[in-house]
Amino acid sequence: GPMEKSLREYRKTTNRPLLTNCFRIIPERLLKDDDQNLVRSITDRTMRLLRVSEECWPVLKSKIPPTEKLSKLSNLILQAEGCGETW
Repeated sequence: GPMEKSLREYRKTTNRPLLTNCFRIIPERLLKDDDQNLVRSITDRTMRLLRVSEECWPVLKSKIPPTEKLSKLSNLILQAEGCGETW
């Protein structure tokens, strides 16, 4: 999509990193080209995080007690692909 295209263009023209040191990973190999593979990894992870945020928003806005809210949010995050204890 357009985001993936923009990230590839940025990487190609600047040759600068697309991730900060704290997020640098070796992504799963989905595409042959390293830069394209990194961009796909970033956009895929972004989509997963957006889905998690959409699930978390109603919990955040709810009037349930804070401890129950935290528990529900933790479970939603832990169930998401690629998210674990460090999130």
